[in-house]
Amino acid sequence: MDEAKPSTVQAAYSLSATSKGTWWGKTAVEVIEALRDGHVTPLELVDVAEARIRATDDAVNATPVLCPARAREHARRLASSPTTSLPPSPPSSSRRGYLYGLPLLIKDLTPVAGVRFTRGCPLFADVIAPSPSPPFVRRLEEKGGVVLGKTNTPEAKKAHQAYVKDWLGFFQDFDFLLTPAVMLPPFHAELRYPTHVAATPLPSYIDWLRLSSVVTLSCGPSLSLPCGLTRDGRPVGLQIIGPPYSEARMLALAALYETAHPFHSLVPREPFGGGSWTDGRNEERERDVASLVQYQGPRTREEAARLCGVEDIGMEGKQLREGSRSFL
Repeated sequence: MDEAKPSTVQAAYSLSATSKGTWWGKTAVEVIEALRDGHVTPLELVDVAEARIRATDDAVNATPVLCPARAREHARRLASSPTTSLPPSPPSSSRRGYLYGLPLLIKDLTPVAGVRFTRGCPLFADVIAPSPSPPFVRRLEEKGGVVLGKTNTPEAKKAHQAYVKDWLGFFQDFDFLLTPAVMLPPFHAELRYPTHVAATPLPSYIDWLRLSSVVTLSCGPSLSLPCGLTRDGRPVGLQIIGPPYSEARMLALAALYETAHPFHSLVPREPFGGGSWTDGRNEERERDVASLVQYQGPRTREEAARLCGVEDIGMEGKQLREGSRSFL
């Protein structure tokens, strides 16, 4: 079970002033090599890491949960055994694991057996995670890692998980979501960001990018590609948004669109003038989405699209559902 953190004054004991106390500033590779060479012990490293956390965490609040007693027990077992297997698991090797004695911190979204599991929420402040720990925590400890505590996480993560579920629910009925890449065409370079779209105020820089910024929270992929020009010749982007792990099919759809509508050939390469426009069919071909797929030399967009699996999309009878609003 984890222990309450004493004050910073109590925590700054003499170990941090010794040569051993400087180990917290080393890389993980350097520490592991020192452990293997016997220059420092797992128990000493737990002391050093705990002292450093207690001396600094009041200012940064990065490690709200510590379990030093559990860590020291594990460190002693490591020091007294040639293996890193933890009871009741049988020893799997006569060699110590490659993480032998390295102190570790686990994000407080993952339970660790016998340690507080708050998930960043005060309602769970006293919840103790039961045994066993999840597989990846067990693997870290079996390989010699010493869990010293839990790192902080915002309570907003719970709301974010609900947000992601809403996105996943949308993709139960649709393969992809197509939107404009941004809410307005390119604006003057001297303008930091637009303050209004139609009658809607945009109070911050990120607001005019809302169509793309909200997608970064969905845990799914997205891409943007040229899809036309405004009446005064400014480029307009199409954003394709998909569910998690749909990158291959998304590239296939983008390749299909570029094959049918090569608007990328109309986009100027030099935004301030002085450059020539190109049809994108020769030297610029490698910039196209279609050419990202197994590019091995000259190839038509139709061939590249086939390699992306575009034909499969067509054979499955997929269709695009168009909205009624024009963005051009």
